[in-house]
Amino acid sequence: MISRKKMWVALVVLVGGVFLGTALPAQASITLFISTNGGASYSFFTSGTSIVHGDVSGTGFDLTVTGTSNQLNPVATQSQISQIQTTITTTAAVALPDIIIALSDQNFNQVTGSAVLSSSISGTSGILTGSAASTFQSTMANSNKEFAGLTSTNLATAVVAVGLPTPGAATATVNNPPLVINTVLSGTQTISGNTATTATSATPLYSLSNQLDLSGITLGSGAQLNLTGTTTLSAVPAPGGVVLALTGLPFLGLGNWLRRRRTRA
Repeated sequence: MISRKKMWVALVVLVGGVFLGTALPAQASITLFISTNGGASYSFFTSGTSIVHGDVSGTGFDLTVTGTSNQLNPVATQSQISQIQTTITTTAAVALPDIIIALSDQNFNQVTGSAVLSSSISGTSGILTGSAASTFQSTMANSNKEFAGLTSTNLATAVVAVGLPTPGAATATVNNPPLVINTVLSGTQTISGNTATTATSATPLYSLSNQLDLSGITLGSGAQLNLTGTTTLSAVPAPGGVVLALTGLPFLGLGNWLRRRRTRA
């Protein structure tokens, strides 16, 4: 005969197994890349936490970027990185050089299996003319390599030059439509953002990366350009019937065991 104590131990082990299967947050290793001359020269900024700051000055302008990751406060079904505050401020009217901003974080494990990779970009600007090519790209890589699959000029070469592994290919890539940044002669404008997605499959540990390329933009004196770019990997929910069936399996087994005990009695 199985004692009540043993039965409760079995139940605790069974339920405990469910919680033990929940992904725990991995340590962040977030890295930011900034170039203000089309990738010919560059700066890297790194952080052992889930937030990194970068500040680069050019002729007549100052560029600041804050990059974040959700690894310190993870969501069970979602991984995310974001260039939450990309700000260009001018001290004089200036035609901006070709600017590349790339962000990457490794060791994500919140999503396994079927997933959707989402890429979003939006912003505001002050006195501004011209927009030749302002684009945003997001990638996910099951190789867990930083900056995997990003295509900005000289980025992969720069990554290797500072001692990081060769980025290699991405598992999934999303290319957003070019930003529409209209001329504004006074005040500010809201830049119409856009979101693009693709289906993929995640195998932890994996990395997320994104890049923002700006070219052909002239800002007026004292003007400001603010952009936010976000990369999100979300789990695809299992059909409700499958979840219900799997949830009921342990209790079905317990019911069968109780019936067998009554039959013997």
